Order: sequence, then C-alpha cells, then structure tokens
Amino acid sequence: LSLMLDRFDWGSGKFEVVKPLLDTSLDPETGVSRAKITGGAMKGAIIRSAYDPSVAVHKGTYYLAYECTVENGAHFGAYGTSSCVSVYHPDTRTIDFARTAVVVSGVVKPGLTWAAAIPRLLEWSGKLYLYWSAGEREQGDVTDWRVRGAELVANGSSVAIKGRDGPVPSTTSLATDLWRRQASDAVGG
Repeated sequence: LSLMLDRFDWGSGKFEVVKPLLDTSLDPETGVSRAKITGGAMKGAIIRSAYDPSVAVHKGTYYLAYECTVENGAHFGAYGTSSCVSVYHPDTRTIDFARTAVVVSGVVKPGLTWAAAIPRLLEWSGKLYLYWSAGEREQGDVTDWRVRGAELVANGSSVAIKGRDGPVPSTTSLATDLWRRQASDAVGG
C-alpha cells in the first residue's frame, strides 16, 4: 500500500490522483520497496506499506503520520504494524525521506502482538501530539484495544515521542491511555 496525493473534482464528484507521495511498489532490480528513509537515525529503513494518513502543521512545518510496516524494521527497533511520521513539503508536494521515522513501533512476540495503528496528529497550544490505536492480539484473538497518545518533540531530522529518541513500543509508559475497550465490550463484526 502506498500513499497517494489526491484532489477532489467538485464537477465530477470524484477523487483524482495527483501523484504518488510514498511509493512502496517493488523495485524490479532490488526486489524491495522504493520507499527508503534517507536520513537520520533510521537511514536505510525500507517502508513496505503506508496507509491511513493524518496531517498537522506545527511551527510552520507540515507533519504527515501514517500507519506503516518496515521491511528491515528489526534493525531499527520497528516491528509489525507501526506509526511513521514524515515531513511533508506542500510547495513541492513531496515527502522528505531524510526527515522520516518510525515513531511508535508495534510489538511482536510469540503468540502476542500489539499494533500501533491509525495514527493521528494534533497540534494544540503550541505542542504536537500523536494518537494511535494500540490493539493486542493473543493467539489470533483481539484481547485488548485502546487509544493512546503522547507529545512529540523535534529530534533533529524528524520527531519522536517526548522522552525518547527513536521508536517506542506501542505499549510505552511514555504514552497515556485515552480510551480503552472494556472486557465486556464486543469486538469484531
């Protein structure tokens, strides 16, 4: 899955693709995704999928958060379904891969995974926050679901959860639970 920049045509009532922002298609020569982080501590990380974007402007910089998976994530401390943040340049309509990072990593253990899914950015009172859905699966069953949030701070090339430089696990104590599914709530469809 790739991120595409679309525009809504009011005349036809349809979305039109303007251009790909983050192309995760496989390069035929290398066999890996074309979306490669080019700077910062995660330089060389290869984004395999990107979807569910959110944008916020903070201190004049456009930040784009999206759900992601990273092909070589273990090398960078990023596992499973994670939340990435990139700087977006509206003038050139491009993502800055030198200012891209996995901010919240999924957690993957035998029989147990935690996702860092559906990230959302919020700029409030001069601070930037990231919220994500943390879903736990144990032996394939959803056993916990909550919405978590934490403040982001600039860390040179991109942003990170306040108190940590680099990806934090979805279960980090640096985040606050904002909503949690009660055990009696039905899960599924």
